[in-house]
Parts: sequence; structure tokens; C-alpha cells
Amino acid sequence: MKTAREAQETEKAIARGKRVQYVRRILLDKIAIKDFAKLIKSHHNTVGAWENGRGIGLTEKGAHQIAEGLEKLGVVCDVDWLMHGEPIGEPPYETKQSSCSKDVPVRNNIDIQKQEVTKNIAPVTTSKQQKQETVDAFYGEAEKINLEQETQLFLSCYKDAIIHQAHDNSMFPLCDNGDYVGGIRHYNDDIQQCDGLICIVKTSNDKTLIRRIYRNDTGKYDLLTNTSCGNLAAPCITNQELIFAAPVIRMWKFNI
Repeated sequence: MKTAREAQETEKAIARGKRVQYVRRILLDKIAIKDFAKLIKSHHNTVGAWENGRGIGLTEKGAHQIAEGLEKLGVVCDVDWLMHGEPIGEPPYETKQSSCSKDVPVRNNIDIQKQEVTKNIAPVTTSKQQKQETVDAFYGEAEKINLEQETQLFLSCYKDAIIHQAHDNSMFPLCDNGDYVGGIRHYNDDIQQCDGLICIVKTSNDKTLIRRIYRNDTGKYDLLTNTSCGNLAAPCITNQELIFAAPVIRMWKFNI
């Protein structure tokens, strides 16, 4: 069984791989993996490993290779986006002066059906709103399709893993209503290790919440939200006995 750190790195590598898939399959209209590798001066086996999150997945050097290759086609691709996603990096977009060849069309407006990426082709736009809609469509549908597979992978990596869906915006911007978070459960005295962290918690009255927890002088816990906005009756719940606390280490965000 993988350690917590190893499993977390695997999850990150898979996420980077999805972004590489987005570039090759969507922006470049499902260009052959060998042609894509040639474009970025890499090997097709390496690209395959990146896309599937094998080993350490996409490296920063590889991200720079992709960005430089796309630049030749008139596409701006942020290395930070490839490595870390949004909001750290900005999604790829075509510049006004595109040098794309007919053999490597850059496309927009995608549709995901089951686990195959299919095309609904329209000209690329530099509109920020439409770029965001394209990214939202790709990731939103892909996350829906792959959620069961990814969550099962997450649960199999940890002995006491738990996944919980947020039902309000109490922990925004970490997670919003409808997002899923995952963590590793701590019990009894081990809950003290979670002091000050954002956790999935189960209280003694059988409520499961996502809150930042603080141990108080009584040995019980105060549960705090990240925000005071929204219709939250209790932004701070005090003196709670916890059955478990699971620090959040993984998120599946749905911006759809």
C-alpha cells in the first residue's frame, strides 16, 4: 500500500496528465501522440507516461517543452497551468497571429462522452469567457465521468480514507457547494494532530462537516468556517466531541 505522500503525488501526476490530454486531444484536435511528441521534441512513450500519470508524471522540463511547442502554433500555454492547474496558471489560448498548420488544427467547444473525447469543432476564440467555458466543459464533464474511478483509486490508497461532498459554501474558496474533498481519518487522541487544519469531521451527534478545527481548553473542538457569507446558521460550532477528523488532502472541484 502506498504511503500518504506517495498517493498524493500520484493524484497530482494524474491531474497533470489530464491537462496534457486536453492540449493534445482538444486543442490539437486529437493529433497523433507521435506527432505531438515530435512537435515538443520528446518521445511518444514519454508523452504517454505524462498523460497517464505514470511514474512522476509530467515534469517542469516537460511542461516547458509543451509550452515551447505550442508557441510555434500560435498557442500560449502557461507552464504553471500545466503543472498546477487553475487558479495558479491560465488555461491555453490562441494568439491573434496564429501560425497553425492545416495538419494541426486548434479547436474549441468540446464534448466528452463516457471516456472518449469527441469533437464539436468551432473556431478558436481569444475571448476570456469562451476560453473559460471550454475549460469548464472539458474538466467538468471529465470529472463527472471519472469521479467514480478517481475516488475508488483514492480510497484504495489509504486505510482510513473518506470522501465527502460539500453541501454549502462554508469553506470557500477551498471548496464550494457540490465539490468533493478527501482525507484520512484520525481517531481518539490522534485527532489532536489535526488541530488548526481543514478537516472532514464527524461529530458525536452524527453530523459530517467540512470545517477548520481548533482544540479548546476543555479538550473538545471548535469548528470554524472559512467565510461568513451564505446562509450559514452557525459559522462557528463550539465544544464538539469528534468521532474522527480527516485533514483534507484531495479535492474534486465542479465549476459547472
